[in-house]
Amino acid sequence: MIMGPDGNIYVADVENSAVAVSKLLRTSCTCILP
Repeated sequence: MIMGPDGNIYVADVENSAVAVSKLLRTSCTCILP
């Protein structure tokens, strides 16, 4: 499972993981990049 920065837990399903990863990438990129 993947713990999102918003506190939600994403189950590592095939389709859901793609959505979770895109959410995580979008959030972390926003936090990391100026």
